[in-house]
Amino acid sequence: PTNYGTYEMQEPLYRLAEEACRDAGLTVVSRMGRFAESGKAPSDFRINLIDGHPNAEYCALVSKFVFDDLKQRGQVAALREQIP
Repeated sequence: PTNYGTYEMQEPLYRLAEEACRDAGLTVVSRMGRFAESGKAPSDFRINLIDGHPNAEYCALVSKFVFDDLKQRGQVAALREQIP
């Protein structure tokens, strides 16, 4: 999700993007719900009003969500084997 507006506002465009990715044969892992469940507004995840880039908390949550998904799929061990 972006860090502007509301999650509800973003939902229709997010669904279109998901559909396009699936149609292209890509795996889609939605995190919109996880961000909404955090209880924080999208604007809480930007660096500041002038710089709209995602802040450290946003990046940490994305990392956790991706790790949790890989762990659930049993792919964490496979990743460890690839680290030199």
